[in-house]
Amino acid sequence: MVGACNGIQLYSQLLTGRADLMDRTCDMWQLLLPGIATPEATARIVVAPGRGAVE
Repeated sequence: MVGACNGIQLYSQLLTGRADLMDRTCDMWQLLLPGIATPEATARIVVAPGRGAVE
């Protein structure tokens, strides 16, 4: 998990100066969560860039 998170950050920094970090992080979690969470939990998890934002 640490390697995946660090890799996403470094790759985003190299390509876009971290402009796409949130989208890349969401993509990473969509790929990794089914491998570490139960199917029931995975079905309820919402991974979206704007989730949790304070307006």
